[in-house]
Amino acid sequence: MTHSFRTLFLVCALGGTAAAAHAADARWHLERDGPGVKMTAHLERRVVSLSNPIDTIAATPTPPTLPWQNQIVTRMTFNGVPVGAPITEGSVHKRRISLAQSDQKTSVTIGTDITAMVYRYKIVLGPPKVAAPDLSKKERAEALAPVGNLDYRGAAFQAYVKQRGLLWRRTHHESLDEFIQRAAAQVKHDFTYYEGDQDRHVATLVATCKGDCGAINGVFTAVMRQNGVPAHLWAGFRRLPTMPAAWQPHVVASVFVPKVGWFPVDLVSDDLMVYSMAGENNAIFVTHIDDGFVLHPKGWDTLRPDWMQPTAFYYRGGPLVSGLDVVADIKFGDTARR
Repeated sequence: MTHSFRTLFLVCALGGTAAAAHAADARWHLERDGPGVKMTAHLERRVVSLSNPIDTIAATPTPPTLPWQNQIVTRMTFNGVPVGAPITEGSVHKRRISLAQSDQKTSVTIGTDITAMVYRYKIVLGPPKVAAPDLSKKERAEALAPVGNLDYRGAAFQAYVKQRGLLWRRTHHESLDEFIQRAAAQVKHDFTYYEGDQDRHVATLVATCKGDCGAINGVFTAVMRQNGVPAHLWAGFRRLPTMPAAWQPHVVASVFVPKVGWFPVDLVSDDLMVYSMAGENNAIFVTHIDDGFVLHPKGWDTLRPDWMQPTAFYYRGGPLVSGLDVVADIKFGDTARR
């Protein structure tokens, strides 16, 4: 037996009850909607060289514990054998990852296994019974930092913000919710979805006004940070509701709402703005927060993967017969508990 366990999509229409809530007086909040469901995910990449042996490096992050995902266990394998040394990557974020290397092989199967409990949430009118704790000084600083691709201090990005009026109108009594809505609508209007190679630095993106989910949601995140609103990018993968066996790497933004907590915002959805909570279909399982990893594997040049969803992969040698495609098996069982 499996659960009929769907993602909650909260579409906050302009002028609606949620949009009218002010940060100082939360008029809505999120509550867990029923028991959790155990997710098991196996993602596999088979790397095969045409003739010459290849060197392979793979890295997978330690997924964060969030209200809608916990009890997380990850494992990386090469040809079915557990591998991976825990290290701290070299960016300013200092995230924990597992790094593994395979030398001089003509083929290697890279597997990533994740188990976790995931939970559905619902919107409830009225303030929360217990307000979400405020961010610590360190957490706030990290969520406002102009670093990496989210460095909003460049002249091009500043000009974009000014031209589009993307400043929080606090003196005009604009609430945080109203500002989030307005900024999301503007960035969504300005950008065209594009999956090709791209420079994801926000100063470059505002010149082209096209990009993928990480790029578009990254611009929104940078707008939030410039305005003093704590924000992050959440990267991971999701199942697609129309194709239960399919998976898709995805990136969403997240904004910290006082008393409510972290709230996902996805500008590449079909709606004006969608707050997507974890669940069985479509919602993202977060593998890491923010982009821009820095790896220093022994015997290799520095590697800088933007994302690990859930595994970054590099090779030298080849050429390859296969290795670019990932096969995924994501299931949701009936071992539910609160």
